[in-house]
Order: sequence, then structure tokens, then C-alpha cells
Amino acid sequence: MRKQGYELCHIDSCGPEALSHIFQKLGIPKTRTQIGQEIQDADRIHYRTLLGLVRHKFNRITCPLELLNYCRSQGLATTKVPYGTLKEEDVAIILLRGPGPIDDWHWIEWPNKKAEVETFFGDDTKIISTHVLTKL
Repeated sequence: MRKQGYELCHIDSCGPEALSHIFQKLGIPKTRTQIGQEIQDADRIHYRTLLGLVRHKFNRITCPLELLNYCRSQGLATTKVPYGTLKEEDVAIILLRGPGPIDDWHWIEWPNKKAEVETFFGDDTKIISTHVLTKL
């Protein structure tokens, strides 16, 4: 896949992984690899490659707007909600931040990983945004 121009670190990262679990729950047949490739295909400015020149870990990034736009392109409505309002039956993706201002970010899915949401980065875990996903 690398020879085809895909960044494997991104495909194996939290964005495509969380979306693959969410899509499975919503009955959308997409693998993490397909999701990662399609997100990269939609990236017109290749920001991951540019940021990866600064620090290789940045190749893993899926920025919020990019992730939400991808969800919409797959026929999902995205609704930003306060974390505390999530219900057990909701399907959501949550962006977390840890102690580092630049490289401690993580996408996690609800409800599959709800036990990890508030403690993913230990006491430094901050919930940045929560988006409920529903099929249109």
C-alpha cells in the first residue's frame, strides 16, 4: 500500500480504527484499511505528509473536520453534543486530548469503549468534542 502512496501509520491509527467499529455497529461494511485509504484519497493538500516531515507521529493524524466530512460522505449525520448527554444506545465518536498540546490526541468510539473515554490519558484526559453519528 505504501507503494500506492498510502500512509500506513494513518491506516493503523485511531481515526480509521474507531470509525471501523462505528461503521460495523451501523451496518456499513468498511474495514479500517478502506476507511484510511478513502480519507487519504480525499486529502487534496497532503497535510499528513507535510506534518510527517516535522515528526513522523503526525502521519497518524485525522483532523476533526476531515473525519466528520468523511462520515457525512458515507451517509451519516453528525451531531455535536455534550459528552454528558450520551445515552447507552447512541453511536458516537469522541475526540480526546492528553497532556501534550500537539501529539496526545485520540479518537475513541461510544459505546464500545465508553469505559476508556474519561481515563484514556489518565488524569490528563480532556474530552474535546463528542459527535453522535446516525444513518441518514
